[in-house]
Amino acid sequence: MKISVVIPCYNGEKFIRSAINSINNQTLQPFEIVVVNDGSKDDSLTVLNECEKVSKVPLKIIDQENGGVSSARNVGIAAAEGNWIAFLDVDDLWYPNKLALQASIISKCSEKVGLICTDYHIDSKEDINSKYNNSRLVSKLVDREVEGEEFQLNFIEENFIGTASVMLFNKKLAQKVGCFDIKFNHSEDFDFILRFSQYASVYMKNKPLVLKQHHGDNLTDDLALYYHSHAISLRKNIDSTGNYFRSNFSSQVIKSMKLSHDKFLKEYSNILFERKQLLGIKSYLFGMFKVYTFEGWRINILGLAGKLLRMLSLNLIKRK
Repeated sequence: MKISVVIPCYNGEKFIRSAINSINNQTLQPFEIVVVNDGSKDDSLTVLNECEKVSKVPLKIIDQENGGVSSARNVGIAAAEGNWIAFLDVDDLWYPNKLALQASIISKCSEKVGLICTDYHIDSKEDINSKYNNSRLVSKLVDREVEGEEFQLNFIEENFIGTASVMLFNKKLAQKVGCFDIKFNHSEDFDFILRFSQYASVYMKNKPLVLKQHHGDNLTDDLALYYHSHAISLRKNIDSTGNYFRSNFSSQVIKSMKLSHDKFLKEYSNILFERKQLLGIKSYLFGMFKVYTFEGWRINILGLAGKLLRMLSLNLIKRK
């Protein structure tokens, strides 16, 4: 097998050198590193050119106008010569045995497995800060092959994968599902994995092998964006079913997607309300026309009623 590492880079001058070093320090060296410099406005390209001269692993730099993270990932996948692709976000780091352990899993699994993920640490290398440690569902899914519907139902309820930096996947299957949707710059991983799981089993290794680092520029720290983009992703996959689409989810999975979509709409409206009350109320009202389920309608109505009562109570207190 040949593993290509793809790094989408936008204004990553502070992080890209460390990310590349963590690849060069792998006990199993990949075939190549493909970095897509996605219209960075800082000195990322200069740093990349310096890294290219000293990298133990061949480094391919693609410089393009800014198209967003999904576009950058698709360009990287297309340019990669390996038959397996590993992503590394520019601000994350791999532990030295990350690729070796994932490659060993591939050799032991059935041909159905097309995506291997690992646990990861968030900001510090402590067990309490591992993603799986804080997951409600993942304990019953780790260290085995998980197929289609079982994976999807749990993944829709909780995104326990969390970051593209833990992924190693089959390139041909990624291209079969259309790679990443370029309309998404957030929740693009969730959307991709959901579609990918229609064609392959997923194996999740219960071992942290990535360090995900938070900082002020992380899009993942914006909860409103998180809830809104997840809802849009689910709506797209709910509506894009049928005989003429790539992904034909089971009725149970579609039912789960609809309820999850409705819950995300409620959470999105809640956050907007905390930022600006009238904006939140407007979001609740418009959301009523988008919900799929009776339960979704109920929880959004109750949420709206609670916010209106809160506004009324605060106004009464102010008048006194």
